[in-house]
Amino acid sequence: MDMLARREYGCRELLAKLIKKGFDPDQANAVVGVLIEDKLVSDQRFAEALFSVRCNKGYGPVRIALEMKEKGLPEEIIDQWVDFNHPDWLNRVVAVYQKKYHDAEPQDYREQTRRMRFLQSRGFTREQINQTIQPYMCESC
Repeated sequence: MDMLARREYGCRELLAKLIKKGFDPDQANAVVGVLIEDKLVSDQRFAEALFSVRCNKGYGPVRIALEMKEKGLPEEIIDQWVDFNHPDWLNRVVAVYQKKYHDAEPQDYREQTRRMRFLQSRGFTREQINQTIQPYMCESC
């Protein structure tokens, strides 16, 4: 209960954490089952919290979906929260780009590709990156 008071946990993540702390796997499974029945643990709430936090930190759909998968969330919940084609992602990638680079044009091709790699590391798709960087394309590149 102490862990749940601090933040949301997914079912698999909580189970793994309990086992890592030395609890018997069968006992840990039973405890997580009771917590699910009492609606104290929910993959849906965990996905919502994770999605919200990562979006606010400027991460894109690829990275968020990957992190959700790593945390053990089911594919259907990930698909429900992360829509790669949602138009709002373009607004987010533009905001991340402008926060980092303002309106400065890249000076050469090397700088331009460095900026593209930065956005890619944040988890945005190639299409979103290309649409964002197009107005800032280096004229000499």
